[in-house]
Amino acid sequence: MNPHHLAQWNAELRHKTALEIAKWAIAQGNGRALLATNFPPYEAVILHLFVELKPDIPFLWVYHGDILLATYRHSEELI
Repeated sequence: MNPHHLAQWNAELRHKTALEIAKWAIAQGNGRALLATNFPPYEAVILHLFVELKPDIPFLWVYHGDILLATYRHSEELI
C-alpha cells in the first residue's frame, strides 16, 4: 500500500454506501479479513455490518488503557 493506492481507493469509494465499502474491504482480504476495534462510540454499528457480511470474521479488541466501565458493560451486552 502506498499513497497512490490510498488516493485511488478514496476516489473509488467516495460515493459508495457503508455496505458497499464493507463488502469491498472484505474482498481485499481474499477471505482472510480481520476487524480491529478499540470500541469507540457507534462502533457496534460497524461490527454488526461486518458480521452480517462475514459471520465468521474474527475481531481484535485493542485495549489502550483508557476504556470506561460503561464501554465494558455495553460490549458485554452486545456480545
